[in-house]
Amino acid sequence: MAVVISQPRRVNTTGPVLAAVCCLGLLLFLIAATIVLSLIPVYLSRRNGNRAQPYVGPVRQMQYKLPGTNFPNGPLTQAQLAYLIAQYQTSINNHGSTGKSTISSPGASVSTTTSKITYPIGTPVHQRSIIATIIDAIVTVPLSDYTVLTTSTSTTTAITATTTPISSAAVVGYAPTSTGCSGSPVIVPATALYPDEATWLQSRAPIAETSLRAWLTKIGLSASDYNASTVVPRVGLTTSGGGYRALLIGAGVIQAMDGRETLGSPLAGLLQGITYQTGTSGGAWLLTSFAANNYPTISSLRDSLWIQRFKFFLILPNPDKLDYQAVAIAQILAKKNAGFKVTVADVWSRDLAFQLLQAPNGGANVTFDSITSTDAFKAFSLPFPMVTATLYRTGTCVPPLNSSIIEFTPYAMGSWDTGIKAFTPIKYVGTSYMNGQLPSNGQCVLGYDNAGFVLGTSSFLFNEVECRILPNGTLAFDNDSGNQTNGIITAINAVLQGILNKQEGLTTDDVLSANYPNPFQGSAQTPGVSSLQNLNMVDGGETSQNVPFWPLIQTVRGVDVIIANDNSADTSGNFPNGTQIFTTSQQAQLVGIPFPVIPAASVFVSQGLNVNPTFFGCNQTGVPLVIYLPNTNITFQSGLATFTPTYSEDTTRGMILNGFNVATRSNNTAWSRCLACAIARRKGGLYTATTSAECAGCFKTYCFN
Repeated sequence: MAVVISQPRRVNTTGPVLAAVCCLGLLLFLIAATIVLSLIPVYLSRRNGNRAQPYVGPVRQMQYKLPGTNFPNGPLTQAQLAYLIAQYQTSINNHGSTGKSTISSPGASVSTTTSKITYPIGTPVHQRSIIATIIDAIVTVPLSDYTVLTTSTSTTTAITATTTPISSAAVVGYAPTSTGCSGSPVIVPATALYPDEATWLQSRAPIAETSLRAWLTKIGLSASDYNASTVVPRVGLTTSGGGYRALLIGAGVIQAMDGRETLGSPLAGLLQGITYQTGTSGGAWLLTSFAANNYPTISSLRDSLWIQRFKFFLILPNPDKLDYQAVAIAQILAKKNAGFKVTVADVWSRDLAFQLLQAPNGGANVTFDSITSTDAFKAFSLPFPMVTATLYRTGTCVPPLNSSIIEFTPYAMGSWDTGIKAFTPIKYVGTSYMNGQLPSNGQCVLGYDNAGFVLGTSSFLFNEVECRILPNGTLAFDNDSGNQTNGIITAINAVLQGILNKQEGLTTDDVLSANYPNPFQGSAQTPGVSSLQNLNMVDGGETSQNVPFWPLIQTVRGVDVIIANDNSADTSGNFPNGTQIFTTSQQAQLVGIPFPVIPAASVFVSQGLNVNPTFFGCNQTGVPLVIYLPNTNITFQSGLATFTPTYSEDTTRGMILNGFNVATRSNNTAWSRCLACAIARRKGGLYTATTSAECAGCFKTYCFN
């Protein structure tokens, strides 16, 4: 195949339209990669067979040749094929964000000075996104009908193929493996802390208490506000979703509280006194990047990883990402060939992993379970990490507000919610259980809890992007009648059926979610999901609980104080307005979980709670105190859209610094003492009787009544 793309005509897309194009373009490429993976069996079965007949695709008729003879080492290996798919991305790197394709006949010569790829028939292609154009070229025909070629140095010679195989070491790790089980893993009812977590907490709790006492002493509260001999409260920290915006602002909050940093923060040392930490979506990116990389400082992550990686937005074309694009595709092929379903979520997760994990090959060997092997986790020196996602029910575009919240910890995966109320060892996620226990002759699956896949699951919101329910109750991607996305949605619809038909057992719901074999299938303990073969999951914030309080408010964890950093985009300016925390309060009330009274968004905004720190629950007993830290502009314009495509070094640094100042109020010592007042005085869901004038003033200023 040869495809020629002329010099692009740029389209003026700004503001919301740009965000939509970035988001939907990304979705399209993810879908395309899924189809490519789905078509591999077709390619393999036909590679040495008869030439395929011309294929009538959903966009236009195309005719291609079989690959193989042009390659120096014989027919394509899967790794070579993956590498060449990535090379198609290189073809469009020098053509901007939009372009118009031109046409040539089969076998035509190609000028490398003006073009890269050519359609082999003579019908012009309408102006469209360059991504849509490349997808037409790659995925609307069977892979067995391709001639995969790369440009030669001549301006007239036909393109010839060259490639470098991807090493097997780069691919191994992402595909789950089956092995004999260590012990007898079982489904554990969610009636108490998961046993491994409880054991870890026994060692962590005294260390956290000692660190929290040290920080409170450093702040210098009066004796009436803090008695060093009393039991200190248990503190949790949570970071909301919101893409890179949430990651970077949340990173600044952690940076301000980390006693290992040398930035002069009055909050330094508080992180070491926090027992639990949660994140969802962009907050899960932050937490997983923090924990799975062995808990480096934020300054170290920023300088050694994020600044370089965030210059490019995931899988949108850029020349520096060619090699790891190819490796990522080869890794996903390995998972599929191991017998597991792969969906768009795998592609999304792999690209995120290359951005957020420092281990070789996008952390292919890094599992969520492997966090337990990090030095900081084994030393019990930092908070216990928990990531959330949402259970996605069939036949919906957006999960209802009462959907089950799925929790991932380094030890377990499961839910506290009615209908599940059980956990399974995360190390063995992917294993087939029978009525909550491993069959006597069963094998355990290892590696399904890939850390990149977990953080990708927590942030997989593409079901929301362009999903709609048809009159017959089925799901489809919506048409872009106004063509605001430059043809992207039209192309999505053109290839949707290809996803459903080319991979055995793959449904629309699978396409719109991250897929996990259901460990609770057939279990009488989990009636809400026992009939499901798979658990489909999406972004943890899709039920308007974008601040992941849920793991922290389970009473068995005994959390007294929750520091909540909300970076949601509730407003047109991409700032929070209290909607997310309000929804949590409503859902908690419905199921009888103690949580402070939270006002509706209108009150939130009218009282300025969306731009200032606030204490919720000051005058309520039996509920955790919530210290609410909303994202707001302090030292940087931090209301960047969730799908802002790239972050320069200055923007990355500026966003983290703004998060630092959200936490410290620009190193305001009075605020740090008020924060200490709120923490020190809270234990068992109420304040002690006596209060100093200073703390009383703090409560008057910051408590919501």
